[in-house]
Amino acid sequence: MSKRSNLLANFVIKTRSFTAVIFLLLLLSPIAALSQSPGDISITVEDYSLAMPGSYIDVEVVLQNDSPAGLGGFDLLIEFDTAALSLTDVTQGQLVTDCGWEYFSYRSDTQGIARIVSIGDVNNGTNHPDCFLANSSGPIAVLTFLVSNDPGLKNQFFPVRFYWMDCSDNAVASYSGDTLLVSRYVYDWLNHDAIHEDDVLPTYKGASDVCVTGISPRIVDFTSGSVEIAASQTPREISITIEEIIGAVQGGYLDVEIALQNNSSTELNGFDLLIEYDTTLLSLTDVTQGQLLTDCAWEFFTYRTGEVDLVRVVAIGDMNNGDVHPDCFLTDTEGPIAVMTFQLSGDQSLECQMFPIQFYWVDCGDNRVANITGDTVFVSRYVYDWLSHDPIQEDDEFPTYKGTPDICVTATSPRVVDFTGGWVETDCWSTDRGDLNLNGIAYEIADYVLYIQYFFFGIGVFDINMEAQIAASDANGDGQALTFLDLIYLYRVMIGDANPIPAFDMGVPRETAVFVQDTNWHTISVLYPDSLAWAFMTFSDEITLELAGGDMSLQQEGQAALVYPLTGYKTYFGEGLLLNYIGSGLFASVDAYDYEGSVPTSISIVAGPYVCGDADASGGFDIDDVVYIIGYIFTGGPPPVPMN
Repeated sequence: MSKRSNLLANFVIKTRSFTAVIFLLLLLSPIAALSQSPGDISITVEDYSLAMPGSYIDVEVVLQNDSPAGLGGFDLLIEFDTAALSLTDVTQGQLVTDCGWEYFSYRSDTQGIARIVSIGDVNNGTNHPDCFLANSSGPIAVLTFLVSNDPGLKNQFFPVRFYWMDCSDNAVASYSGDTLLVSRYVYDWLNHDAIHEDDVLPTYKGASDVCVTGISPRIVDFTSGSVEIAASQTPREISITIEEIIGAVQGGYLDVEIALQNNSSTELNGFDLLIEYDTTLLSLTDVTQGQLLTDCAWEFFTYRTGEVDLVRVVAIGDMNNGDVHPDCFLTDTEGPIAVMTFQLSGDQSLECQMFPIQFYWVDCGDNRVANITGDTVFVSRYVYDWLSHDPIQEDDEFPTYKGTPDICVTATSPRVVDFTGGWVETDCWSTDRGDLNLNGIAYEIADYVLYIQYFFFGIGVFDINMEAQIAASDANGDGQALTFLDLIYLYRVMIGDANPIPAFDMGVPRETAVFVQDTNWHTISVLYPDSLAWAFMTFSDEITLELAGGDMSLQQEGQAALVYPLTGYKTYFGEGLLLNYIGSGLFASVDAYDYEGSVPTSISIVAGPYVCGDADASGGFDIDDVVYIIGYIFTGGPPPVPMN
């Protein structure tokens, strides 16, 4: 065994009895159910950029729990590089402070290992914590380091990463104390790539398979961080950073923030940013003003797209066009200045990959920040690579990702602002299209029924693994998840009318199906020359629907209803009477589909003339009306329409 391994082992032995006591206390906690989906919990060591040599820095350890399950405690083992960093303290994070957790402690050795342990409720009195971190996000611990003054360490990155000596390291206890959640994915400290676990301890790669049991499932994702030591002791005064997103779900929408950090007293009055994004995955749908500008009441914000992969974002604080002015000009502050909304491709070949969103320069006017007087515009000082966050040396050519060339730098355009690109990493799923219930069998009746429930009850019906189930919902392979077209294609595959995967050809214009609601006769009819198979309707008020006939199914939940084929059969409904109803609800919307895709619709609400004796609202008087009335009087059938 190496000298380093001996030192690490000695340290763990010294702290192991301490850890055992902590988790014994957890086992005494009150019993509560745990319902955890993989990926619901993550713990991240935050990256720290441009640490000043000789300075003290705080590095946060951040928990994100996207589930309703409470947590009882955690035991973290973290390694740091002692060549650059000296640990001086570890304090409780704001998230556990706000919840009133009762125990927090850490131990460290001289070889760059720190153990951090926290318990919510030690059950030693009448006072108990206010919360147990369900549906919460924020810092759970803060590591304070002294940064080395060694000039040879400047412009370098140093890891602060999770470390496993045995199965109890980096474990999170459930609120009940009967389950210890261990690592699912571990992400590398430098490039945040997923690391595959191994079966050898000690390791940086996560809990080995021998640690995984029924009461120690793989749940928690761990992302290690790094500290970047600055090239000089000139602090980063103004920086603009694009957010990094890990585990993005394909087929849905995603918000990516652009954040400003101004550590100076310089008042800012505007910016002009040019950003490039990877259209292989990302389609820009909107850019909105960030909360920082909203809080300051800046007066102008806009964006525009030109090239398919470029977006320009412009904001101005004070337009000087009236008596009303902004409340602030972004001094000594940080926060989002813009939010880009993207739709992500559903192409499953793009899973487990990273896609850049980075600043781009076409001319000297790009990516500049103006001061309050307007006589100075600040251009790029350092530009950091979107993947590695290494500083990029600027060049003298346009276009470029490397920052403002020297030809643009003048006395009124000094190098002040640091720019850091971001990225989106897609989540990793091996889910088959059409397998919504994740049982390994795609395009079955159970998948179809679950999909129908989604349209009534929303995303909450996907309670096995929401991200994987959303990914599986793109049954027709068009890159759009959770659409009626996917439901239709899934059904066609299920009944043998289509083969898996190929998407619909929706290029042929369709005639419009008119849905007519007659408020006198309480009927809903269809005017359409062809056949339909699905109709999803919503209404403005209470209503009770009943099929007027035909080989169709009807499901209604409150003010929403779906007419759809008899399960297992290729049935239709066509022109004519579709539904009878009672209640005051009027059409709010209707979407219609046949077996080839969506059909344009329109709504017509009319009050048709009464035909005396037409009890079944068929539009005429015949023997069926007599049978209808007898059924109402003697067998509890539906009332005549209308009753008067």
